[in-house]
Amino acid sequence: MSFRDALQTYLDNPERHKDQVLWSNEDVVIIRDLYPKSTFHYLILPKLHTHEHPLYAFKENEIFYREVENYVKLTKEILRQNLNKHDAFAKLDGENFINTFLKVGVHSIPSLKNLHIHVISKDFHSPRLKNKKHYNSFNTDFFVDFEKLCPYPRQNSEEEEEEKEKEAMLKSEADTDIESGLSASESDDLERKADEPPETIPQAPENKPHHIYAPFSHLIAGKSPHSPETKKKETNRLEDILKSPLICSYCGRNFDNKFSSLKVHLKQEFNKKFSSI
Repeated sequence: MSFRDALQTYLDNPERHKDQVLWSNEDVVIIRDLYPKSTFHYLILPKLHTHEHPLYAFKENEIFYREVENYVKLTKEILRQNLNKHDAFAKLDGENFINTFLKVGVHSIPSLKNLHIHVISKDFHSPRLKNKKHYNSFNTDFFVDFEKLCPYPRQNSEEEEEEKEKEAMLKSEADTDIESGLSASESDDLERKADEPPETIPQAPENKPHHIYAPFSHLIAGKSPHSPETKKKETNRLEDILKSPLICSYCGRNFDNKFSSLKVHLKQEFNKKFSSI
């Protein structure tokens, strides 16, 4: 089996990879990346459309996007629970970390055949991060946010704020219930082990968002991943990650092509941000 087929074994035999597999069912396998480029680096491997190009897999396929969107939520929850296993992150506000310090998306030119969605923390503090291409593949337009692959209309910013306010209100009410002993299920959530994913998958909202379409069409140049237009755009993207300067994910400092200097700086930023917690 070639390197490009390396993810197939997780789909075929997840039970053989217990150290890597975080969650699996008949639809998806969620794993730790074998070569993590950051402290937290997980992959979502859908079993459907597994050999489709990531920029085309969700095109005009709202149902599939919504299904994977649910697994993105699940993966974030698994990651939040696993924060407790790292001393540097144990005292963090897990929800804030999930909302502000994660990237979710795909590489516009994937190196592996099977469709996979990255869920990765923004620290890029890893010995597996070895060169400019590794770093820029997550920190330039080469990396496409999952939300930009959305094939259906999205909420506008005002509606999103209203949704956040409703979620905050519901969470506050739930917390109040727990404090007053009204929630019979609190022990299930609080006593769950850090490395165990939740038993239920978060559900996508039933009401379809509306008003603003995701900027999807500009991501694809041709009608298929094999068209000449697409191949040309892929060549340009590959050149971009090599030519683009190295920009610190913490402070925005430009390191041009000095990868070694960036690595030292990333370690300093990591220690400054997390070691003092």
